[in-house]
Amino acid sequence: VYSFQKNGPNPTMVYLNSNQNADVIANAPTSIPNGTVMVDYTDHNITGTVTDGRLRIIVPANKNGRGYLVMAPAGITGEFVPGSSAITQEWDASEDLSIPPASNIQQEVCRIWVDNNQTITAALLDYNTTGWAENTSLHMELNKTSLDNKTHVKLASRTFNSNQKGQTLTYTTAAGGHGYYSIWVKGNNLPDSTSNWWFNLQNTYTASKTAAENFNDTIPTLVKARKVFIPDTVETNKEKLMLYPNPAQSAISIEYELIANADVRIKIMDISGKTIFNRTYGKQAKGRHKAEVPVTGWVDGVYFIQILADDKTLASLKFIKQ
Repeated sequence: VYSFQKNGPNPTMVYLNSNQNADVIANAPTSIPNGTVMVDYTDHNITGTVTDGRLRIIVPANKNGRGYLVMAPAGITGEFVPGSSAITQEWDASEDLSIPPASNIQQEVCRIWVDNNQTITAALLDYNTTGWAENTSLHMELNKTSLDNKTHVKLASRTFNSNQKGQTLTYTTAAGGHGYYSIWVKGNNLPDSTSNWWFNLQNTYTASKTAAENFNDTIPTLVKARKVFIPDTVETNKEKLMLYPNPAQSAISIEYELIANADVRIKIMDISGKTIFNRTYGKQAKGRHKAEVPVTGWVDGVYFIQILADDKTLASLKFIKQ
């Protein structure tokens, strides 16, 4: 989940969920005053209250382009008219964030929505060059990306050596070229692809005005983001996460795999965000584990399971009690 804050008379938090299969719990930092009641203005009927400098909400799965929330103080009236907007975003990639650090494998860093006849400027502001050799570099590519993120057409690329921090890759979109663009980064001859080859990418572009019926495409125009907040995550093999039976009647079994020793805690919340179950399982060894939670007597409905390792989110899963 990515979250953006827009400051102004009506401060706004925008959440984007890239997971097409599951709702995700987001707990993003914000400068909006504690106690502010925030409601969603995109018909998802989500409400949250800023507490301890954070807004904690459940972001819906990205099914049919609906994986987003626009949270602002309750009671705002009027009509939003989408328009072109100049955007500057920074994307931090390191081993403790959702964007993985650079490796010798090409990986997508971000997707942006850009207007016609506009220049995209992607700058590698800074990056880790510890231990680099003369033939070590970072390679960045800009692709035109389909709405479903299945096809990518390379448009421009640039290679950055250890002395080119702050330099840019630029590309100007054509007439009728509005749409999604993605930026990819790959390391060339990095000394150790498992090390934390962090980098900081800044994008400057103009998001497009879109028709009201394509409201999901207007999300980038709602914000002028100076920083992207990304919740803490722990690397895991998501294919090995299992939750069964689902729906559940008497108990739910949770199987997960740790890539390192960690203190594990499992929390379960109802659809309103109220914590129903919160148990610490202590230090667990690297490898596969199973936990069983009794749900007899719970109210029928949707529940969200959050698995935490060393207080970082390992996974957020959803199940139905019936």
